[in-house]
Amino acid sequence: MRISTRQIQQLGIDSILAQQEKLSRTQQQVATGKRVLLPSDDPVATTQLLQLRQSIETTEQYQANADAAINRLQQEEGVLTSITEILQSVRVLAVQGNNASQTNETRGFMAEEIRQRIEELVGLANTRDGTGDYLFAGTMGATTPFIKDSQGKYVYQGDQNQRYLQVGNGRRVADGDAGSAVFQLVRNGNGTFVAAPSGNATVQADVANSGTALVEGVVVSAQSILALDGYSIVFDAVTPGSYEVVDAAGSSLTPPVTGTYVSPGPEDIDISIGGDVVATVTMSGTPEPNDRFTLDLSGMPRGTAVIGEATLVDGTFIPSLPNGYTLTFSRPIPDGSISYQVTDSTGAQVKSGPWVENQPIEFNGARLAITGTPADGDTFTVRSSEYQNIFQTLENLATALDAPVHGPADQAHLNNAVNRALGDIDLAMENILLVRAGVGSRLNAIESQVYVNESYLIQAQETLSSVEDLDYAEAISRLHMQMAGLEAAQQTYLKVNGLSIFNYLR
Repeated sequence: MRISTRQIQQLGIDSILAQQEKLSRTQQQVATGKRVLLPSDDPVATTQLLQLRQSIETTEQYQANADAAINRLQQEEGVLTSITEILQSVRVLAVQGNNASQTNETRGFMAEEIRQRIEELVGLANTRDGTGDYLFAGTMGATTPFIKDSQGKYVYQGDQNQRYLQVGNGRRVADGDAGSAVFQLVRNGNGTFVAAPSGNATVQADVANSGTALVEGVVVSAQSILALDGYSIVFDAVTPGSYEVVDAAGSSLTPPVTGTYVSPGPEDIDISIGGDVVATVTMSGTPEPNDRFTLDLSGMPRGTAVIGEATLVDGTFIPSLPNGYTLTFSRPIPDGSISYQVTDSTGAQVKSGPWVENQPIEFNGARLAITGTPADGDTFTVRSSEYQNIFQTLENLATALDAPVHGPADQAHLNNAVNRALGDIDLAMENILLVRAGVGSRLNAIESQVYVNESYLIQAQETLSSVEDLDYAEAISRLHMQMAGLEAAQQTYLKVNGLSIFNYLR
């Protein structure tokens, strides 16, 4: 076989280039510390490396999610702790205000402090997290959770959902709680039923009225100084919207109670006696001149009966829908003994008998402990518990403490209202504790998952290193061998390239 000089030179160059390529790849491996630089270096290892890197990146994202969830949950736990402290301080004020030694003035100071606490509570309910999202807005992080509406009530604007973050393979954890679950879904009463004085004050429109004004509601805060035969709101015959409150005989009060109603309302008309607002009538619509509305107080409780404990019998309660049960006291016997009758929402009698002070009354799973002395015709209602937000619970307490006390009946009214508020506050704190327990369990779950993720990352990194990292001893040895091979190829090329037949001709 004939081999030309050109072939010899090309073979030499090819050998040198091959050795340089091997040497260059080895140098890159030594410089990077990686055994696999290209898929062609090890196709099987490359596939394994891609899977490992993807798994590591996913797990690192899980860890980032876990850190974010921990930060939000820890912040929520701090807020819930502050809310509990507020409720505890308000409870102390309620107990103090329930004491007969307090004056109308000191109770007014307590009511004002409670309203300041409500504002503080709303601020906590509208807390933002580190990213600017509201903590208790559910999945509507950019929406302010609680605002005050035109009626002065706090309403929830978020949704009922929770935000979930993936913190592990197949593991999702909520990073917060909706404000509705924290502040709104709280039962009143004892959690099953509510027992309270009926307080059946009513306002009747005169049949001769020609306007469109309607009575939206009436609140009586001091029964004892109001005349039982009632009062009337009479609109002026000349000046539109101008009104005066008169007694049952049509005489002006001392001092006179007058004002101007702005149509179409709603607007509160306060009835003041001796400088105290003792009743408030809420109206809407447009009254006409000479329209009259009469406040009837004959159904208001006048005794000193106070509901102490309202508990379940054997853990059961049979509700009577829609209006619950009515407990009515009466003195039909000439000797003045008091009897009671319990009727359901249809008016059917459930139970009756003589009333004995400090002896509980039990019926259909409810047990009521009543102290004091009920008056003839006093009524109490027992109905199923309903959801009542925490802000309304505190506002009810402030309203009760604001009401002036001028006699035993007012004191009993105050005691009943504060006792209900104390029960509502206890249930609110219980709900907060349940939410805090949920936050704590989620924090524990996330911390446990973080440990699992860290263990996996260590194992995955070790596997990645075993597949990808370079064996330096073997690589350095190979590098020296390749350098020697390159030098040999270069020397051989020089020797062969220098051969010529003319060197042997004489």
